[in-house]
Amino acid sequence: MPELPEVETIKNYLRKILIGRKIFGFKNLDKKRVQIKEKDVIGEKILDVQRRGKILIFKLSNNKEIYIHLKLTGQLIYSEKLDISKATRAIFKFSNGRELLRTIYKPRTDANYKKRELMRTDANNINRELMRTDTMRTNANYILDRELVRTYRVRTDANNKNCELIRTEKRTYANNINRELMRTYANYILDRELVRKGYLLFNDVRKFGWMKLKAKEIEKLGIEPFSKEFNLRNLEKIFQTTKRPIKIVLLDQEKIAGIGNIYANEALFLAKINPQRPANKLTKEEIKKLRNSILRVLKKAIKSEGTSIRFYIKPDQSKGRYQEKFLVYQREGENCFQCKTKIKKIILGGRSTFYCERCQ
Repeated sequence: MPELPEVETIKNYLRKILIGRKIFGFKNLDKKRVQIKEKDVIGEKILDVQRRGKILIFKLSNNKEIYIHLKLTGQLIYSEKLDISKATRAIFKFSNGRELLRTIYKPRTDANYKKRELMRTDANNINRELMRTDTMRTNANYILDRELVRTYRVRTDANNKNCELIRTEKRTYANNINRELMRTYANYILDRELVRKGYLLFNDVRKFGWMKLKAKEIEKLGIEPFSKEFNLRNLEKIFQTTKRPIKIVLLDQEKIAGIGNIYANEALFLAKINPQRPANKLTKEEIKKLRNSILRVLKKAIKSEGTSIRFYIKPDQSKGRYQEKFLVYQREGENCFQCKTKIKKIILGGRSTFYCERCQ
């Protein structure tokens, strides 16, 4: 099941490509698992993508929110080509964004053209004024020196050529801008469906995941590991009220949101705490170590873009890399990296649990 690091990785990826995009189309292929109608989302923009525990949240421009839980085998795949499989439960089609590009690009170009034209006109006026000054000066000197007339005529001819050249450049420049505008507008009409068009697919082989507009589950979630509430005082309160094994408490989403089986195993190993220890027996120093270990493992996993063992992949269909850095998880019978003792596996609360008997 995607845990906090995997969902955080998906969130970070989707924020880069979905925020500000309009939902152009929506198709529900599994009304039992996907409780969303077309009228709720079509035409709305994605304002933000957030995470709470293992749940993704899309905030829409109509003040509604889409809640997505991937559960065991769920995936969110983004692609510019529509590739539906038997596991596809819902499809979002996003607009290409060229409407916004057209609105911004054309007026700005027109404005810049006018500004440049104004500057060129001013420059020509200044040049002509200088020419008049030269002409007057030359005419005044005509009586005194006939040689100046030849110079004047040469200069005047040269200036005329320059003026003509300026006019020609000005016309050419204006025509080039107009052609560019027409070309851009033509591309907008012809290619509007080809540029930045994208599909977001919700796939789920085992059909455990869900997508809906209202989620009561989110109200029951415990504290977030990266929040201010994830402090020593609150953790002491959580652990002191239960005799359950510490690993089972870490997996309780109503206590701490986002931690799953993989990272509970890893964090307990780093903190040197046996996963079977009753939570209320942990000392203050052990709780402090456990808190730091949880944060350390989660940050490292996010940096590695999650763990890809079977079903988890990122929206671009590439894999995470944290499975290459496991300390104890799925290492039964292998040597502990610290003491060389064989890693042991037991079943605790119905979940596979890995630990080192000597270090923990």
